[in-house]
Amino acid sequence: MIMMAYIARDPDGIAYLFKGKPHKESDYWYAYDEQFIGIYDDSDLPEGINPQWSDDEPIEVELKIEKI
Repeated sequence: MIMMAYIARDPDGIAYLFKGKPHKESDYWYAYDEQFIGIYDDSDLPEGINPQWSDDEPIEVELKIEKI
């Protein structure tokens, strides 16, 4: 299964994976569907993805979900 998602980083340094596209508020990223998960270790980010608080847009990523 393939799923589109978004990654953005808040000013506190924590990156978040959002199901829906978030928008940037004054001090955090907000998604209307409120479905997100914190990524506390940058080694858990996809290779080559390094969101910054200074980014104007979240980074769109494609997640491939497989049964193991």
